[in-house]
This record gives sequence, structure tokens and C-alpha cells, in this order.
Amino acid sequence: MRATNEPETQTSLKMRKLDRARRILVASPSLIERIGGLDCVDELADLPTLAMTPWVSFHSWELIGPNDEKRVIRHQPRLTCRSMTAILDAARAGLGFGLLLESACEADLQAGRLVRVLPQWQSEEASFYIVFTTAKGMPPAVRVLIDFLVEKSRHH
Repeated sequence: MRATNEPETQTSLKMRKLDRARRILVASPSLIERIGGLDCVDELADLPTLAMTPWVSFHSWELIGPNDEKRVIRHQPRLTCRSMTAILDAARAGLGFGLLLESACEADLQAGRLVRVLPQWQSEEASFYIVFTTAKGMPPAVRVLIDFLVEKSRHH
């Protein structure tokens, strides 16, 4: 499964679109209390952040705000890893601001463990696809799974 802003171009692969999702800025109430809130998206560059990408010297968040204004925030995360669960745990613990999938944060936002920060800013919407090789010779069970995932995503 892949999440991307760009459709797959390899001709040997087929894809079926599953869903669309966006990432939102979140933090723990305790972190917001400690830093006193945010007035401007550019302030994120100097604050503790969490990133779901491999370690590099600088990270960038591409955000879209009011009137489709685009902003690239360069930041040095306090924690980077590929685990959504670990980043969510770190955000809940007040270690930094995260740019996370809205659906992954839903329960924490409702329970008050996380709060949405600068709600007028978010990532561009990404599309989720299931990517597979051509259907020729595909086992029936795989075809059924693909159809099930596509159908389930329509009712999500």
C-alpha cells in the first residue's frame, strides 16, 4: 500500500485508489501550555517537532493554509522514526509537534490527549492506493482482497 501525492507511473503495476487523507498539526495540551501557544506557522521552525521520516540534517513540512497559501517549514525534529505509533506516543507525551494523518489522531483529539494546532494549516491531501502487478495470473484470493479493500474504503 502506498500514500502519495503523485500517481504511480510504472506501467507494470496496476493500482486501485483506496482513500484520500491529509496530515494535520497536533500537540499535547501540556506542550501547548509550556510554550504558550502558536501565533504563526513559521514559529514551528524553532519549536520541538516529531517527524515520520528517516533522519536527515533538516526536515521540511509543506503546508497549505488560508487562501491556498503554501509554506515550507524547515525544522530539526527532536525525534524521527517510521512508526506512526511511536510518533503518536511521543506527541501525547508532549515531546513535540507532529504532522500526522488526521484519521490516526482522531481518537486522541476526541479524548483531549492531543489538540489540533493552527487548524487553518495542513498538508496537501494524499491519495492511498493499493499497488499490484497486472491481474493476469493473480490468485483469486488476492483479487478478492483487493476488491474488499476498495469496497471497504468507499464506506469509510
